[in-house]
Parts: sequence; structure tokens; C-alpha cells
Amino acid sequence: MKKILSILILIAISFSSTSACDFCNCYLGLDPGYNKNTIGIRGQYRYATHMMPATGGMKIMHGGDETPSGVPMEELQADFVRYDLHARVYPFKKLQVIATVPFHMNTLTFMDKQESRNSVGDMTVIGMYQLFNTMTTDSSAVRHRIFAGGGVKLPTGKSEGASDADIPMSHHLYNGTGSTDYLINFSYLGKYRKFGWNADFSYKLNGESANDYKFGNTFNAVPRLFYELSLKSVKLLPHVGAAYEMGDHDAYLGNQIDETGGSVFWGTAGIDFYVGSFSLTSDVRLPMASDLGASLPEDKIWLFGSFNFHF
Repeated sequence: MKKILSILILIAISFSSTSACDFCNCYLGLDPGYNKNTIGIRGQYRYATHMMPATGGMKIMHGGDETPSGVPMEELQADFVRYDLHARVYPFKKLQVIATVPFHMNTLTFMDKQESRNSVGDMTVIGMYQLFNTMTTDSSAVRHRIFAGGGVKLPTGKSEGASDADIPMSHHLYNGTGSTDYLINFSYLGKYRKFGWNADFSYKLNGESANDYKFGNTFNAVPRLFYELSLKSVKLLPHVGAAYEMGDHDAYLGNQIDETGGSVFWGTAGIDFYVGSFSLTSDVRLPMASDLGASLPEDKIWLFGSFNFHF
């Protein structure tokens, strides 16, 4: 694993590395280098828990059976680590194409058992077209920038649960969906002097896997406020905001699975650093409210960080 991570970092540095898009999580970032080609690596850490029946060897999959009353419960802990190698290029002046290849390291812990799996995830390719931009005009006025587009998520990752994992929710050990999914994206940024605001929106239309399983379509919205600070050659952008995700029910063989779907609302905060052609970004998400299906783990914290080179 250390060798793989080292290779990814070396690749990013060797191209002499903005927050690319992962619209499953809808994180575009503020990105002053939006009009440049970019290559980078982004890391995520997500911690979630779920109360499960304390019965050894029980494998509960999507939409598992309801727990009978009176059964002792234990906490299942889920640690999800993800590294994205991403690149953005401008084939034309107003058109950016963004590709993301993720690598996942997932761990489930339940009572005295722990299972971990590492794997490449589903690759995403997105095209974003600049519809409107007044950022280059008088800085004393309110300025705006709008991008819109869409893309596709390809089933390049492993999608089935680990058959040798004697632990509940073993399907969460792999992040592939086994389906080709389609994305619709919109990004807006406004600014007045040093103060700014932005919002990223996405809608994901999920296809059906070869196993006749279809994850529910999802909607994401991430609004933020930010302020631009300059310390000599370093530009800092502290930001606060929110993140909202809503998902439809999953379906198997065309039948809705009631224990899936729901919504989550996070509070977010972070700070981004820009020095010359390089940037370092961060974001922390804490759940404020959630209404999730009974078969889904509950998020406790979600951390983002990236290192990027713009050219």
C-alpha cells in the first residue's frame, strides 16, 4: 500500500498538482486557478457507525432484514479512506475536461472482527463549459462565474462484497457500483472585492448493475462563503458553508428497497492555500442532521485535503 501511495504522489509531482470533481461528493472547491490545466492528488477520510445485532457471522447487505425487538446491539465502525488522482485539461478555451481515478482503503470493525480491503474505484470523466464570467472586469464591482456540464462514471471498480468477509455490511468494503452512471453539474461563484460566495450542484442518474441492483439517484448541493487573504506570496481562502445530499431509494429487480435512501446535512469549514503554481486545499464536514434508511451507516466526520499543480 505504501508503494502505491508513493507512486501516486510521485506521479503528481513529476508533472511538476484544484480540487477536481467527484460529484458523488460534489466537491469542486473555490479554485482561483480554475482556468489552468491541473493535476493533483486528493485524500478523503470518512468515519461512520451503525448499530447492528450482536450475532456473530451475520452478513447484512443492502436492505437487510429488520432487527427483532430485544436483540442485543453492537456498534459497527466503518473507516473509509480514499485517494483520487485527478487531472483537468482545457481542450478549448471555455471547456474543461476533468478525469478522476480513485483508490479506496476501507475497514469495517464489528465486535472482535475487523476486515479491510484496498481497491481501485469507479473512474469519473466530466466536461464543464463556462457559460458566464465577469471575473476579469472591474474588481470594485460584484463579479460572477458560471460553469455547467455533465459526465459519466464508469464501472471500473469492484462492486461486490467480499465473499470471505464474515462481518455485517461487507458490501461496504468495496466502493464500485457495477453500473454506468450519468452526471449533471452546475457551479456558480460570485465575488465582491475580497469577499465571495459559491455553490456547486450535481445530480447523478444511476444505472443498473449486472446483478440487477440500482442505487438511488442522488442530488448534492454545497454552498460556501469565503474571504481572500494575502500574506506576501501566499494567498489564503478560509471558507465556511454547508453540504446537502439527498438520495432516492435503491431498487433490486425493479423493486424499491425501503431501508435505503434518505438525506444528510453537513456543516463545512476549511482553508485553501495558493502559492505560485501550487495549491493545498482542506475541508471538514460534520453532520448536522440526517434522515437515512435503516440499512445505512451514519456519518460522524468527513475530511478532505488535496495537493495540486496548475500549469
